[in-house]
Amino acid sequence: MNFEDEILDEFDEDEDVIILTLEDDSEIYCDVLFVFEVEGLETEYIALQVRDSEEIFLYGYVENEDYSFEIIPIEDEDELIKVSNVFEEIMEEQF
Repeated sequence: MNFEDEILDEFDEDEDVIILTLEDDSEIYCDVLFVFEVEGLETEYIALQVRDSEEIFLYGYVENEDYSFEIIPIEDEDELIKVSNVFEEIMEEQF
């Protein structure tokens, strides 16, 4: 699967679920774990867990003025390493 081609389809704030629609129109239901910041980086990030799986996706997260939001693939390897490290620290502390 090419997750860089995902399109945010729907976010249900009551249930904290994001439905990702792939190029082939298949859908992946993801639970929102949390939104977090990484020191030294301007973007916020979102951690998503695929329903009924242990698979985790990390994305950039941008909230718009109209309260809609966008999730953005993390394409820079150094940024992804930093984000992954902070995610792991949060998981160890919280869970």
